[in-house]
Amino acid sequence: MHLVNPITGQQIALLSVTIIEYVKPIFDESGSVHEYEYPSHSARRAFFTPTILARCELREHFQFKAFVFHDASTGGYIVMLILRPYTHLSFARVGDDRWTLLEPHCDYQDCTYKDGLLYAASTMGEIHAFELSGPDVTMNIIKGRDEGFHPNGVHIVQAPWGGLLLVSRLMEFEDPDKDVDLKIPVPNTREIKLNRVDDGAKSLVKVVCLPGHVLFLGLNDSLCLSAKDYLALKGNHAYFTDNQQYNQGRKSSHRDIGVVDLGNYNSKEDIVSP
Repeated sequence: MHLVNPITGQQIALLSVTIIEYVKPIFDESGSVHEYEYPSHSARRAFFTPTILARCELREHFQFKAFVFHDASTGGYIVMLILRPYTHLSFARVGDDRWTLLEPHCDYQDCTYKDGLLYAASTMGEIHAFELSGPDVTMNIIKGRDEGFHPNGVHIVQAPWGGLLLVSRLMEFEDPDKDVDLKIPVPNTREIKLNRVDDGAKSLVKVVCLPGHVLFLGLNDSLCLSAKDYLALKGNHAYFTDNQQYNQGRKSSHRDIGVVDLGNYNSKEDIVSP
């Protein structure tokens, strides 16, 4: 794996995927990596039979999301991965010789880094804070599970005024195009809900709108920006792109990319044609 600057073309090599215990390399007669057994091991009980993947296929299955966070305390950077199939977290800092897998916690959909803490949000509305700066990683539960929380997508966002927002996406699923081989329903975002994270009470507080601010939601670090600093953007709107877990294997299908007016009953405008 590499970090790639898409504008300059500069690349930085990351640690090998075979250092992550999920992945077991299979060598050919010359001693070169030929295939991968994935997933080959996890501290969590396995629900998936290990699959043999060619080198070029692993990238389609390996990660759900990837992030690069600046660590102000050291001046360095942290690469954070959300790994399939259990959506565990794994990270590496500049100078590390291995990936650190944060088991047994799993089912994460998004994370962000602030003041030395990694905040990770799960599909059940959990929010965990990981202290990564010490010799041993510690975790604090900011918010526990919410049995009534069942969105199709979750984003955790740093608010410009301080604190965190938990953003959930609700989707409808349409029949796929007739010319698509995989008959997987196509997602269509129909509503975006906002909550402020009250870490003192370990709960969520509903937010009706974001006047003067704009959200960006997607597969990278989710953002909340001031609309007055970006005149081409609409305040109280959320711009969103596809969620990869519904995208895999359907690259020719309708794309769920658009902008939602948070102050107008979540009215939606598609940004790209189907």
